[in-house]
Amino acid sequence: MKRRASTRRSLLAGLSTATAASFAGCTGLFSDDSEGDDEPGDGDNESTGDGSDADGSATPEEVVTALVRDLSAGEYESAAEHFSSEVTSQVQLVAQLERLWMGLSAAGDEYVELAGTETPTVQGRGAVVATLAFSEADADLQVTHTEDSQLLGAVVGGQYSRPEYVDPDAFEEQTVELDVEDCLIEGTLTLPDVDGEVPGVVLVHGSGPVNRNESRRGSPNKPFKDLAEGLASNGVAALRYDKRTYACNVAPADATFDRIVVSDTLAAVDRIRQVESVGPVAAVGHSLGGMAMPRIVERSDDLAGGAALAAPARPLPDVFVDQYEYLTSLGEHDLPAAQTQLQAARNMAEQIRNGNYQDGDQLFQESGAFWDSVADYDQVATAADLSAPTLFLQGDRDYQVSPEDDFGVWQSELSGDAEASFESYAQLNHMFMPGYGTSVPAEYTVPNNVAESVVTDLAEWLGGL
Repeated sequence: MKRRASTRRSLLAGLSTATAASFAGCTGLFSDDSEGDDEPGDGDNESTGDGSDADGSATPEEVVTALVRDLSAGEYESAAEHFSSEVTSQVQLVAQLERLWMGLSAAGDEYVELAGTETPTVQGRGAVVATLAFSEADADLQVTHTEDSQLLGAVVGGQYSRPEYVDPDAFEEQTVELDVEDCLIEGTLTLPDVDGEVPGVVLVHGSGPVNRNESRRGSPNKPFKDLAEGLASNGVAALRYDKRTYACNVAPADATFDRIVVSDTLAAVDRIRQVESVGPVAAVGHSLGGMAMPRIVERSDDLAGGAALAAPARPLPDVFVDQYEYLTSLGEHDLPAAQTQLQAARNMAEQIRNGNYQDGDQLFQESGAFWDSVADYDQVATAADLSAPTLFLQGDRDYQVSPEDDFGVWQSELSGDAEASFESYAQLNHMFMPGYGTSVPAEYTVPNNVAESVVTDLAEWLGGL
């Protein structure tokens, strides 16, 4: 079944949302401040019956058709010529367009055709939404333009939709609060509609201020909603909650690893254990949350096991620098600031290694207090000392956490442990969503879902606890 992106609601984050990534998600190295997902209005552009304006000039639809033709042919310099000179520098625009098309191709595979267009008004500007048919998934490209058909911006459009493996009639959801100090943290408890005891999970976020669905700015996707509802459809209760740094203001000195990750997870474990029908409970962490999983299991008496999805095994500064090096290598057209950003990442990593920072400093979007708190944490050694079962999952297309240098370490160090299990997935990226070819940040902006195989593998493992 093809994923079909909706043309009725679109992301408005700008070209540059597709240019870079942060740990456990994507944010722009060169991003602007525009965001939102306003409903398009009804203001269609005036055109003659033959598709051109009354004065004979090209209509916005014709210009966007030419844009798509250039993009699909890899003619990014020609594609950039359709944009107003006021948008950005030509060199940067060419590189951004290349990465935008790489993201669409990574999510949809081979381009087939321009399947249709619509002409809404978006934030007071004329726009064309082009539905692009790819061999594996359709996608919408939303392009804004001036009155004289010069293009101003292009973003991937579409909104979240539930995956087909979710059965909404198989569970019920309720909003809950966690018993924590200094912050109101709410979550969603997803309970299977079955008789008898069921296993349960607490989902642990990656880095950054993310909500209970682990949604990211510039992306319509909701990986934790997919996991929670998918697991509930398979008879597993799930609790997901807003991260402390999303729900409340946290002083940099208080933003330690334990404070913003571990302690709140343990409070969530306590909350799900209050549900009478929930039996054995496991912590399931993604990215930074997967790295935290061994410490969480170690510190809880109520956890029957822990699963880590795309968990770093190496020191985080090394992981971050590798991400920037990868992003710098993408495409044939260099982003002008890419090397500068890479050098800045290397400098920050060296600061962290040398302890050359203050509690309030922000390094890789985390405070100095955070870096102090993880300096002596060895997640692999901690996992090796656990007596509870553990599961490690990895997407082979993940460029943010290395299948070789991270997942490979988990395997080599824990493979002799009868309680440790491992599973990798050939077509999945860092968010455990399917894709094709080179993995790029822009693919996260295309509507997608966590692969069903991940949900079923997790449900089977949890059922055996």
